[in-house]
Amino acid sequence: MNIKVPKIFIPVLTSNKRYIVLYGGRGGGKSWFVALYCLIKAMENKRRILCTREIQRTIKDSVYKLLVDLIQKYTEFEKFFIIKHDMICGVNGSEIIFKGLKHNPTEIKSTEGIDICWVEEAQNISKQSNDLLTPTIRKENSKIIYTYNPYSEKDVVKTEYIDKERDDVHKIRVLYLDNPFLPNVLLHEAEYDKKNDYMLYKHKWLGETLQYSNLLVFADKIVVDDYEYSDNIAIRYGADWGFSQDPTVLIKVVIDGKILYIEEEAYAIGCDIDKIPELFDRIEGVRKGLIIADSARPETISYIRNQGFNIRASIKGAGSVKEGIAFLRSFEKIIINPQCKHTINEFSNYKFKQDKITGEPLNDVQDGNDHTIDAVRYAIEDLMRYYTKAPNTRKNKKVGKSKTKELPAL
Repeated sequence: MNIKVPKIFIPVLTSNKRYIVLYGGRGGGKSWFVALYCLIKAMENKRRILCTREIQRTIKDSVYKLLVDLIQKYTEFEKFFIIKHDMICGVNGSEIIFKGLKHNPTEIKSTEGIDICWVEEAQNISKQSNDLLTPTIRKENSKIIYTYNPYSEKDVVKTEYIDKERDDVHKIRVLYLDNPFLPNVLLHEAEYDKKNDYMLYKHKWLGETLQYSNLLVFADKIVVDDYEYSDNIAIRYGADWGFSQDPTVLIKVVIDGKILYIEEEAYAIGCDIDKIPELFDRIEGVRKGLIIADSARPETISYIRNQGFNIRASIKGAGSVKEGIAFLRSFEKIIINPQCKHTINEFSNYKFKQDKITGEPLNDVQDGNDHTIDAVRYAIEDLMRYYTKAPNTRKNKKVGKSKTKELPAL
């Protein structure tokens, strides 16, 4: 079997370190390489490999599909591996299993005989989860591999393995320029970001931690984590329409007191109108809720309504964007599910315009890369109008036709 691997990964193949950290920006091929590494190691000898991440509700949330795609691409892998609905087995007795860390602590602690553990999207792993994991992987010569796009200076992988000089850690910074197989579309995207938003470019493509500044609209608000909300919640859905280059987006939000939780996203670029119902149905329960959508496409709203969705147009006006952003910032925290990658990217990089002379932020936001943010604004539009009414005009009742409970206090 002849598979070409970017040179930067070659040292990993012979590394004897317990911890291997591959970190950097998008497009470097980190996940692809570790998936290949796991399959090769499983073929060499009988091994038990654990693929894990902070949150995994279903097998779809894992790297299962990436591994399956690699197996199906190469004949040698296809002959060797047996693909099951929840695991992958080798004819030599090797096993590749998939588990989430946060909601399965007892199950993780009882997982025995792991030779290789791959922690994917390790920027989302908590210190508590990592402290639980590392003593569980205790077999002689076992390895823990972290693939990681840096997010914060406080990420546990950064503080424990990158910033410290440790003899048991092999760390490699991997960039898109290290990948000779990078698709042209990603190369062009990187060059566009480099020219138009260098701060975003450094974080997204060079793998530098997100630098919070007074220009970032939600710098002190967003948390990337799972969230277990109470019973007294309001659930809303917001939609933003795409065109040829822009995405069509549906967002599910949960309002729990002073917490705004962005739970799910459905996101597709170049989505034809007849494909939108299928896109929206990716979010379970959406047909039972109320969708508030961008009013710029009344014909699309009418079509979606005729497909059985409860949907209405947003109410726009002078200053509606500023009002919506201000209302979003009125929440104590905006918690974003780690699975909502596009939402995380937009909320992390959404900025105020900057005074060209003083460098200070202006009371206006930059246009572009705000499709999920727009969808969230639409989703909570009726709540914003309710809470910004004069106190003596409010009535504590449901807004719209959502089947959620009474509105929680903000």
